Amino acid sequence: MAPTTRKKSFGSTQPPPAIFPDISSPLPAGFRPKSKDDDPFEQTFNPFNDDPSDHDSDHSEFGKVRAGKRKKSLKSKEDAKKRKFQIMRRHDPAPELPDLSDEEVIPDSEHDEKHHGVLSVNRQSAPASGKDAQLPPVISIQVNSTTDRKIVVNLSLADLLMPTTVSVPESSIQTSDMGDDPGLEMEGNTLVGGTQKPTYAGFLDLPEELRRPIYRNVFCGPPVDFDVRTDFGRSSALLRICKIVHEEGRKILYGENSFHFARSEEMRGKYWEQHWKEVGYKDIRRFLQTIGPANISNMKFVSFSLSDGTEKHNPGVDLEDRRFVNDPTLHHIFRLIGANANLHKLAVQFAGRSQVLGSDFHFMRAFAEMKCNKLVIFSTFRGRYNRMSYDVKDKLKSAMVMKFENEEQLDSKKKAMDKVKGMDKVKMVYEDVTYVSIIRD
Repeated sequence: MAPTTRKKSFGSTQPPPAIFPDISSPLPAGFRPKSKDDDPFEQTFNPFNDDPSDHDSDHSEFGKVRAGKRKKSLKSKEDAKKRKFQIMRRHDPAPELPDLSDEEVIPDSEHDEKHHGVLSVNRQSAPASGKDAQLPPVISIQVNSTTDRKIVVNLSLADLLMPTTVSVPESSIQTSDMGDDPGLEMEGNTLVGGTQKPTYAGFLDLPEELRRPIYRNVFCGPPVDFDVRTDFGRSSALLRICKIVHEEGRKILYGENSFHFARSEEMRGKYWEQHWKEVGYKDIRRFLQTIGPANISNMKFVSFSLSDGTEKHNPGVDLEDRRFVNDPTLHHIFRLIGANANLHKLAVQFAGRSQVLGSDFHFMRAFAEMKCNKLVIFSTFRGRYNRMSYDVKDKLKSAMVMKFENEEQLDSKKKAMDKVKGMDKVKMVYEDVTYVSIIRD
């Protein structure tokens, strides 16, 4: 630390700059920061720990000078890369993301058949090759009759497999017999007049205002809850009709249903393996990767109940590695949602064994990539209790909540929400529950 004097420490009459920005400062939609001065995460959580000097002689203003030099050095790209490397040096590297293997969801029977195991049904002789592999050009069928005569039928496979079409020439249409009926007229080869079949309006002939309630009756339902083993499937066969129905229906399917994600404590593995592994958050990752970025962008109502792994289900794993703040799969889930969706409502419960602190750099970095219009933190839910530092909520709100710049944009947003029945119409999983407490603003 650079030396200082009492006179120098009292020389500055300006108040020290605020570490955290104002929570009420608006952030435009689709905002992508380019430097520390624009990044809400770095403004909020301050990974450099540039604490301002107070007016005591035991502290110096070295941090202020250092911060000013750092801002000037960000003008060049090389210094920006160097600064990013300095951030990683101040914190431990992020945990590596494991591969999502398909063997975890393949049934054992399919695995044996694929690899020709003991129960394989593909254990058969090798196929014929050469002349034996060719089909005979003619098949002879011998028919025995009651008399001594034998009937032999020879069928040519080439003639049977050849596609045949029946064409009717135009000259074969006779119109002389139709002249007696005055109600029938012929224009070329088209029959005009006479009795016609009634036509009916199709599904796409209906206006969109009438098609939307049909989508809601098919797709909308209780929250999609990954915490409880229930059949939350939705029939998506309607989306296969055409592109128009697909685009309209998936906005209702993913936009007007709420999704609740939580750790799965179930064990999964092969029957011959000695130790099975906990599912954890792998099914959530697989779900998001399966539906793809286009469908993730339609998700509007998401909630998380984050808990640590147990020692029983994770034998041989350290306590620190079992914490959800150090789970790379969970970090990847946050980034998938943050890169593709702007949520209307995001609810979270930090139900780990220890408190979530602002110093959990990699977790906060990934979690703050999600943007929402309303952030809810619920404390008590399904026997779990929220544990976080008292100032984490304010930091998360300043880094994640996106507000509107003007009233016109807000009015347009209200109209858009009224079009989909409003934000409060979609029920979250923690709503209408007796034993649940929400941390209010």
